[in-house]
This record gives sequence, C-alpha cells and structure tokens, in this order.
Amino acid sequence: MQDKDLLKVFWVLPYKGHESLTRPLDYLSHLFGHEGENSIMSYLKKEGLATGLSAGTGGELHAFKEFYVDVDLTKKGLKEYETVLAAIFKYANKLKEVGPQDYVFEECKIIGQINFDFMSKGSALSYCERQTKNMQEFKTDEEMAHLFRHTYGPLEFDKERVAELQ
Repeated sequence: MQDKDLLKVFWVLPYKGHESLTRPLDYLSHLFGHEGENSIMSYLKKEGLATGLSAGTGGELHAFKEFYVDVDLTKKGLKEYETVLAAIFKYANKLKEVGPQDYVFEECKIIGQINFDFMSKGSALSYCERQTKNMQEFKTDEEMAHLFRHTYGPLEFDKERVAELQ
C-alpha cells in the first residue's frame, strides 16, 4: 500500500427514513464521481491538482446521512488544497443552481440495472447477511419486491428530495 495525500469532504444531511426505491444520494454520487468532460475531476486533473476522486454515502444511524467526496491529491493539490475545496463547493453550488435533471436520473437507473445484471459472485454468507439487514428496513410489499435490486441504484426519481439534498 502506498501513501496518498487524500482530501475528504463530508456533508451531514437530514435522514428521511429508508429510501430504497429512490436512493437520492446516488444521484449526487453519480455527478460528483463522473470523470468525463466538464466534470470536477477533469478540471482537477487538468490543473494538476488531483489523480482520482470518489463520491458516496454513509451513515445508517437513522439520525443523519452523510455524503462524501474523496480526492487523491497531487503534490501541487496538497499545497493548493484550498483551490480543490473551492472547486468542490463551486461544483455543488452549480448543481443546486441547475437542479435535478431527468437525464441524470435515467443514467443512474440504467447503470444500476447493468451493475445488477452483471454483478460478480461474492460470498453467499455476506450476501445473505446484507439482505437480512435490509429486510428489516423494508416496510411495504413494493419495497420488498426490490430487495435484491435496490442497492444497485434508484428505481424512482424523487426530484424534491434530490433538490433538498443539493
């Protein structure tokens, strides 16, 4: 394992209950984690500030959710970490300004379906443990019908919740 200079940014967000069908933070993870043209990662690489970026969620305490952005910094990025932070927050503000977009949701949904259809086999015991934990969160028959698929992305678009989280 090699040493990395890593910048971690966390947002603590309100918990609104189990959101297995809508997974609104997947929307934000998709946008922040995107590495293509006009992405935050393409900007940071072009400026020589970062070599990698990941975004995701956590916090299953039924009190809050967390959203994080991790940036693998270059030596220049470490020296100019405030520039990296400014870029992250500028990007977050731009997403809020633009608001939730249907096409982004559709991308998340399609990618989730592909990941589900072609998931690699793992430990059966771990899989069963995860599903047992998940079953306790599912309250309706509709949610239970999506027990196996739900961790692979949203099935329904909750624009209001995404806007609230932005």
